[in-house]
Amino acid sequence: MKHFSTLATVAILSIAFSANVDARRGNNPPEKPDFSMIDTDGDGEISEQELSDHKPPRRER
Repeated sequence: MKHFSTLATVAILSIAFSANVDARRGNNPPEKPDFSMIDTDGDGEISEQELSDHKPPRRER
């Protein structure tokens, strides 16, 4: 039982550490755009033209 507790603790710490490293590198998925960013005329609906005109911001490396 003592070995299991040690192994579980090491596993949890390694997962937490790797998640922290990914966050620092910027390996996160891009943010989803707000509805208001795409709905440029403010009518509450997204037309095909508004959707095709919307370009998501580029991610910097």
